[in-house]
Amino acid sequence: MEVIYFDESVRTSKRQELETKLLQAKTLDDFKEALDKAIEREGFAVAVHDCTQSFMLKFDKGCEDAAIEQARWDPLKVLEKLRRDIDVYVTSVRAAKLSELTTLYEGQLNRALSEPVEALLDAASDDTWPAIRELLQGIC
Repeated sequence: MEVIYFDESVRTSKRQELETKLLQAKTLDDFKEALDKAIEREGFAVAVHDCTQSFMLKFDKGCEDAAIEQARWDPLKVLEKLRRDIDVYVTSVRAAKLSELTTLYEGQLNRALSEPVEALLDAASDDTWPAIRELLQGIC
């Protein structure tokens, strides 16, 4: 009799664990998609905050809906993993966005400086270097 109860408890617990992990994976995938769209509309910081809050709540709600009273399985570890996975994704998106912005602004700076500096160097005189310094200070 005890073995039957134990086996059912283990099955129920394992099912709860698998359902929670599946919910975590789905939540993370949905988070990534929603964040990518929200960044275009709202800006990075607002999108990250809003999406993180929204999807953590969805995960909590999903865990409550999938809860099995007999198992009393605590999805805290999966919740923490979801949070870490979200943080890792946000960090990678932040790095990609910063790289894009750096490339964009470096290009703009190069274009803004190259023609005037080239013209100053072509017509070199005693005041060429002070003029280049002045041009650089005006841009920065």
